[in-house]
Amino acid sequence: MPAKAVMMDCVAHYGIGIGALAMGAASAFDRRIAAHRQRTDQLGVAAAALKEHYDALEGFADDPGAPSILSEFLLDVSDSIDDKAVAMEVASQAGGEEAPRPPGSRYAKILSCVDRLRDHRADLVELFDTAITAGITAAFLRWDETADMYQDTVAPLAGTSGRQLGLAMGFIGSAQRHSAGSAGLLNGVATA
Repeated sequence: MPAKAVMMDCVAHYGIGIGALAMGAASAFDRRIAAHRQRTDQLGVAAAALKEHYDALEGFADDPGAPSILSEFLLDVSDSIDDKAVAMEVASQAGGEEAPRPPGSRYAKILSCVDRLRDHRADLVELFDTAITAGITAAFLRWDETADMYQDTVAPLAGTSGRQLGLAMGFIGSAQRHSAGSAGLLNGVATA
């Protein structure tokens, strides 16, 4: 029964005081239901984003024209997005200043490779960007603790490859820090 109907029924039968109390309880109940519906919607988006991530990753990695450095990077991103602690760490840092990236860093090499690829294989760049954006979206929306940060930290990055790449690098770096005894390795592959 909707909150307003509960309140009106209580007022009619028990008086205004009980009706006000019932209205408050019914209103709180309605807020909880709305929160559960919102969370259900977020989880649905997370599931769809995860599927989109894997589809884009597969399409990219299976293409013979895909540079191996980018395929390996996407696999590292994919490996890092399923860890709640990683998502929470990245979420807490996502709104801050982006760390400077030295010219010879992995970040610089990947960004340069994406820029070169854009000139002759825009379809692969689209798959690459989709795999990153969808993966990060899934990672943020998967847990309550990071879902609320999604709108403020991740959504504005859509379409800005450099910032998306920086956020993806944050996931990989955080995953490295969280994996016990990794010593700079992610799935046995050096990531520096």
